[in-house]
Formats: sequence, structure tokens, C-alpha cells
Amino acid sequence: MPAPATQDGLNRAEVLSAESDKSKKLVLDMLDCLGGFDGKDLQSMKLENYWHSDFMWYGPAAIGTTRGIEGFRKHHQGPFVFSFPDRSVDIKLNILAENDYVSTGGWPHMHGTHSGDGEWLGLPATSKHIELRVMDFWRREGDLLKENWVGIDIAHILKQLGYDLFGQMEQQLEGQHYV
Repeated sequence: MPAPATQDGLNRAEVLSAESDKSKKLVLDMLDCLGGFDGKDLQSMKLENYWHSDFMWYGPAAIGTTRGIEGFRKHHQGPFVFSFPDRSVDIKLNILAENDYVSTGGWPHMHGTHSGDGEWLGLPATSKHIELRVMDFWRREGDLLKENWVGIDIAHILKQLGYDLFGQMEQQLEGQHYV
């Protein structure tokens, strides 16, 4: 994943409480709005109130990077929320804020049943209830979020859905000799 566009990811500057509080409030308000999905229209989550128009979302390899709100909705948010319609999030499990940066996440961070109409990661619904291990790192620019780096334990999710990546890899490598 790329570094922040501002190149200030490792910042030794003084931590300003007011800026940190502003960033934290923006992320928490945005996450609350995401929880208000009406089940039909992705625009019901009103990301325009929280995200910059050319917001960058850096997801894990199985999902990839998206640019802008529409790119995020099309390539990640839509497939995900329609595939896990009963998802629930404990956003307040871990949250850290420092100036323009905020981190949220947990172990687990989210629960849901893979039961919707979508095919998340190209997988048809399994009706299995899973937990997701997720960490989000956000960067605020002005009054809106400009970047989001997301770590999702995809291998753990796939194992819960019945796809053991490491087991398959072990079988494929069985009997092979390496120097």
C-alpha cells in the first residue's frame, strides 16, 4: 500500500488535541452513517458528507484500490454490503486519533452472514456466519477524509467460508523439494 499522499505518515510533530478530536469525530460520524444503510441504495450512507470527491481507498490484494466515492461503491462497498446484509460492527473497540490520522479496528471487528445477493470476491453466498478482522487507517484533509488504508484478514475470512488457502497451498507443495 502506498504512503500518505502528504508523505507525513511518520510525524514527530506535536499532537494537537483539537485536530485529533476533529479527525476522530469525523470518522465516528462517518462509521455511524455507514451503519444506516437502508439495504437498497448505497447513497443512503451519504459518504459525500465525509469523504473527499477523489478519496483514495487502499484495500487488501483480494479487493484492491479504488478512487473516489463511486469507485469505492462499485468495487468494494456494494459487493460487500449486499453479500453481508446483517453485518454488525464494533467500531469503538479500538480507536486512536493523532492530528489528521485515525485508526479503527478490532479482533474481531465485524460479524455477518455471507447470505446476500452479491458475490463478494467472486464467491456465491454460503449462508455462513463469519467474523472479520479489520484495521482501518484514515487521513483527514480539511473537513473530509482523503485516504483510507484497510487491512482485512482475507485468508481468515475465506477459511470460515470453506476455502482453506494455506491448506490448499500445503497440498500443492507436498512432495516438492526446494534447495
